[in-house]
Amino acid sequence: MSTTFGPYGGRYVPETLIPALDELESTWRSLADDDSFRAELHALLTTYAGRPTPLTRVERFSPERRMYLKREDLLHTGAHKLNNALGQAVVARRFARGSGSSASSTWAARTSVVRRPTSRA
Repeated sequence: MSTTFGPYGGRYVPETLIPALDELESTWRSLADDDSFRAELHALLTTYAGRPTPLTRVERFSPERRMYLKREDLLHTGAHKLNNALGQAVVARRFARGSGSSASSTWAARTSVVRRPTSRA
């Protein structure tokens, strides 16, 4: 992963954020190939977000062709927002387990956004 901004190098962020970004990058590198991370994210995407979304044949739109729509409209908030939020939440939760983490705001967002479904009797 490149940490430079264009051919001139450097990072396009305030200098005070560099330690937190380095820590986040280190955490991401450790999680990128972690099977349990991928399994947890996959479980959230399937049970909470409703992934994968179905393909729906649209015969009336083009009767002479086999055409399908990917039904991203069936997700709670659209596709990219929920995918991104769930991914960040899992990273933040694991990040917060580490060394006195500087991801407290992301962790706070995670605890208020991602709630596992509870069964009601």
